[in-house]
Amino acid sequence: MEDEGRVGREESGETLLERENETSVNASTSEFAKNFAFLKSRQSFAQASQFAADLKGHTQFEEEEGSGNVLESQGNQDGSGSVVDGNPSPSVAKVESVALEGAVAAAKRALVADPKQRANPAMRFIRNVITEFRVGFGADFLVGPHSCVLFLSLQYHLLHPEYIYSRVKSVASKYRLRIMLVLTDIPNPVNALNELSKLCLLAEYVMICSASFQEAARYLETYRALESKPPDSIMERVENDYLSRLSGVLKSVKGINKRDVQALAATFHSLDKILAATEDEFKEVPGLGPTKARRLRQAFNTPLQPLPKKTKTDQTTPNT
Repeated sequence: MEDEGRVGREESGETLLERENETSVNASTSEFAKNFAFLKSRQSFAQASQFAADLKGHTQFEEEEGSGNVLESQGNQDGSGSVVDGNPSPSVAKVESVALEGAVAAAKRALVADPKQRANPAMRFIRNVITEFRVGFGADFLVGPHSCVLFLSLQYHLLHPEYIYSRVKSVASKYRLRIMLVLTDIPNPVNALNELSKLCLLAEYVMICSASFQEAARYLETYRALESKPPDSIMERVENDYLSRLSGVLKSVKGINKRDVQALAATFHSLDKILAATEDEFKEVPGLGPTKARRLRQAFNTPLQPLPKKTKTDQTTPNT
């Protein structure tokens, strides 16, 4: 009997503890829903605009011309990215400013990561860029002096929905380019991504979705590698000479490569003669073969728009 009473008291104690935890979670969730419910509903645009203004005004930064230093005028952050209330002492503000300047300077030569990201599995796949761990810059990664990245797992977001909002507020408008790198590690991410899309739109973030930690690492490496590259370095280069344009046309046919284009140009000398050539003439071109000859002729004879299918009524002519 004593054992049964003791077991009953233990179970009741566990039940009370579970209820207290549930009450705490519900209170946190209700507070979150109260503050950010308009992101999940169709309320007025003015409220959304006010939220965006609050995000931008939470922390203002000015960049000194020529020095590349970033100065904070309102609010401050500790190494974990959380906002510290109140005005810091001059010594604390100086330490934070030095840490921030050091991180920004390091971002000119390397991918800067917060020390907490050592536990991020994506770090194992970053091999093509230099990585440095720094504190005091507020974000999870710096891919450039003016570009930051917040990393978010959707599984973690569903458990702690308030986390990303506090991080966005802490970063505010510190950096010119702000990226939210989202790991879609849940079966149905549509609703969560819709919510985060609204947040990114209001806070002026670029949202990038990755399906794995390896893909997330590739995005970080690519942003870091192309940070200082000119825009034309990632644009498609189109040559204006005749052979390049001819190659662009003929290579659209399956199986035709650059060497085949050169052989066709050397044999027929112009696109008009290539279009007028027969399948047997194509077979005589060195290296082309019957399969490629047939595909070329089919490509030239196929209409750009498919012909309408004949119905039974069209095929049957009425007797007059």
